[in-house]
Amino acid sequence: MTIRSLTFLIAFLAIATASVQPAAAQDPNPSLRSTVEPALKYSLGPGQEETFTWTILAAGAQAAAIQVTPSLVIPAGWTVAADLASFPLGGPTGATSKVIAVRLILPPDAADVASGDLLLRATGTTTASQAQPIQPTQQTVSLAYVAPIVPPAPIPPDYTWAIVSAIVVGVIFIALFVYWFQARRVRLVIDHPIKRFNIGTGGSYKVVVTNPSKVPQNVQLRVLGLPKEWSAAFSFPVVPLSGGERSEVPLWVNVPIGAAPNTHQAFRIQARPNRFSPWIVTRRLQVDTLDVVITPKPTAAAP
Repeated sequence: MTIRSLTFLIAFLAIATASVQPAAAQDPNPSLRSTVEPALKYSLGPGQEETFTWTILAAGAQAAAIQVTPSLVIPAGWTVAADLASFPLGGPTGATSKVIAVRLILPPDAADVASGDLLLRATGTTTASQAQPIQPTQQTVSLAYVAPIVPPAPIPPDYTWAIVSAIVVGVIFIALFVYWFQARRVRLVIDHPIKRFNIGTGGSYKVVVTNPSKVPQNVQLRVLGLPKEWSAAFSFPVVPLSGGERSEVPLWVNVPIGAAPNTHQAFRIQARPNRFSPWIVTRRLQVDTLDVVITPKPTAAAP
């Protein structure tokens, strides 16, 4: 054999080998595989949910399609929603992949749900005249329960100062009421509150002082509201009275000579049951001034 013939034979064998190899590669054993996007681990709390995609792919199924059946193994306490209906893959005109949306749901009332693994499993059989099972594919997705953060109990408001303040105000109010009430334990009665006095003279009012309480009291009396040129005084500025006792105390008023005639001078008298009480019991009196001139009688002439 010549070198030329040997070269031609080698080239012929190489071409024959190259044409046969792809044909063999075009008919591998059909298989399934799957992927999960975007992650293989999810952490959820009560009332939360997540969605990921599960993609199932078929390889070597150009001649005969594969009938794929997806399934899920769900850990206790979790809720998973997905379309698990069977579907074909491959074949001369069929799709080689299928995308399934998987939704993870944790109910709002979920509490202390155990963490676990979600198993995604896809099995298949060929649709040829003699159906043969295909090696299944599976993926594992880790699910973790996240306990909700319980906010600390609010600190109850401190009403101590408000309560103390209310008690103090109440005590002060009661004390003032008692103080005001006991200060009125005196009665003043005037026979005639309006009288007429001649200028340069004076007169008196009859004032009856009564102790209506059941305890002894030293009733104090005073006069207010008169001009400084006038003068007035009680016969007894302090009147000791037993419980239920009363006493008549004259009030003397002097009208100055310089007072204007035919005028009305108002003033007040006040009483209190003791020197620790306020001057609450008050009565108003009035003096009408007169100018009466008395002409002396003429004396008889001497004989």
